[in-house]
Amino acid sequence: MPAKILMVEDDTTTRFFLSRILSDDGYEVTEAGSAEEALEILGQQTVDLVVLDMKLPGRSGLDILPELLSQDPNLPVIFITGESTVDLAVQAMKLRACDFIEKPPDIPTLRRVIAHLLRTSQLQQEVERLRTVPSDSANPFITGQTRRMARVLELAEKVAPTTATVLITGENGTGKERFANLIHARSGRAGNSLVAINCAAVPKDILESELFGSMKGAFSGAVTRKGLLEQANGGTLFLDEISAMNTDMQAKLLRVLESKTTRRLGATIDMQVDVRIIAASNRDLKAMMADGSFRQDLYYRLAVFSVDLPPLRERVADIPTIAAAYIDHFNRLTGRDIEGLTPEALACLEAYPWPGNVRELRNIIERAVILSDSPQIGLEHLPPEITSLSLKVTKTPIGDPDSGDTLALSLPDMERRLISEALEHFHGDVDAAAQALGISVEELKQRLNGRS
Repeated sequence: MPAKILMVEDDTTTRFFLSRILSDDGYEVTEAGSAEEALEILGQQTVDLVVLDMKLPGRSGLDILPELLSQDPNLPVIFITGESTVDLAVQAMKLRACDFIEKPPDIPTLRRVIAHLLRTSQLQQEVERLRTVPSDSANPFITGQTRRMARVLELAEKVAPTTATVLITGENGTGKERFANLIHARSGRAGNSLVAINCAAVPKDILESELFGSMKGAFSGAVTRKGLLEQANGGTLFLDEISAMNTDMQAKLLRVLESKTTRRLGATIDMQVDVRIIAASNRDLKAMMADGSFRQDLYYRLAVFSVDLPPLRERVADIPTIAAAYIDHFNRLTGRDIEGLTPEALACLEAYPWPGNVRELRNIIERAVILSDSPQIGLEHLPPEITSLSLKVTKTPIGDPDSGDTLALSLPDMERRLISEALEHFHGDVDAAAQALGISVEELKQRLNGRS
């Protein structure tokens, strides 16, 4: 569904112009020409973001902002104004506006600010939604906002009900085991076990007994026990990092796939097994076939259906949803109540190249949830390699910051500049600076650290 934007502007030409641009961008825009009309609309319908003129007939935008936020405390509000004064910026800061843009607005900047605030708001809504979903009822870590990932999920839905073997490829940390779980959960085998083994984590001389099981006396210390193939009978066996399997074991696995039988080490008879094989590799198996380290016949038997998971850096649009899922996950585990990420923190996550992919994002969100002492995860809760990107993802200024034009900065940057200037003026006296700005010492510290 397109995001809903309320455009509150008394000038008919400006309102029509901005509404038309945002409608062309795919947003659903509702127009209001006065404060009273805006409040009436919000009483009848929900919106995702408000663009609010500072100067309206009768009641100003500053006057009605508390009423807007009383209906939805998390509603993103962008002020547009023809009056570039520091006093207005301070008032907007105290009333918790999200941004402050000078008229006539720079359209690329307005578009970027709206898109950014909507992503942040949607992340908070997703965290809230996930709180109402039982933790074992879905797999929100596999998501498909990007076209490529949506195609991958479409393929998964098609192959899941079949008995075809599946080969999942992709870099470390892209979620190959979660994807295997998704296929199993969507299959007719979901009522039986999914058994997983990392072939690279098991010594080569032990891998065979792990997969096939053994009879007592088959080798020194051997006992009679089922192998993973038997344990997965009627279900799915997930072979992670299958590229680590030597060619002898590859030949034995190929026999299982072709005969649907398995034999414990030391046994003399075969047993029928009904096992679906899903394999995964972070290495190029075709290159391994070329050098003889991976059997061609096994490759084509495994790759009846092949899925390549894209790295996280190629699916940036999925980061807010995945982050929301992990925030909800770690809220449940730790008893915390984190609502989401600040716009600055989310922008840095989207700018980071993610060499460790989804697994790295998981670890960073877990750390941030533990460290956070506020409702939202901010820059101060992220590691240095990510926060160092903050200067690269700041909004394009409207004008020249060095010219003294305060509105050349985004509202958060403006807030920090005003606070820094106040602290400098009062020689570091926090109490005096807070009093001059009309905010508490605690709020001054929070806003200087990038928290709202």
